[in-house]
Amino acid sequence: MESAALHLSSLDAESAPDFFSGLLAADASSVLSDAAQCALAVFREAARRGLTADQLEAELCSAGLSEALSAAAGRSWSLLGAEAHRALSASAINASRLVDAEWTVGVTASSSEHAAVGTTYVQLRLAVAGASGLEYEHMELSLPRFYEFVHDLERAKAQLDLI
Repeated sequence: MESAALHLSSLDAESAPDFFSGLLAADASSVLSDAAQCALAVFREAARRGLTADQLEAELCSAGLSEALSAAAGRSWSLLGAEAHRALSASAINASRLVDAEWTVGVTASSSEHAAVGTTYVQLRLAVAGASGLEYEHMELSLPRFYEFVHDLERAKAQLDLI
């Protein structure tokens, strides 16, 4: 936070509340100045650590930012922090990327358990691009659990489309 405090110290105390509030409500795809990028890094770190507005203000003061600018950042975080927290937390997650999915549907023809005979299942092979390259995840799901999984993926996609 110290390096961010140095960049943010160039802001004047009167325009800081509008700057911080505008930044938290802005579209993340827009081109940002150095100060805005540092402020976003501070807010992202606050979201990651689950800091309250008071804790953020104290952290910024201890990092060397003026009390007026720290208070402005704290006020903006308290007003817009909950919504921004969700968006910034999502952007801070380092998740693997799904590259490919193969699936096979099957029916259990024989089993030592009579109740299992005739049940349907889905075998999935997911190709995931992780930090160490392409990895394959294998799983077998019952048909109801597969539909649940697809529903969860659709919900996750809808949430990501909002961000």
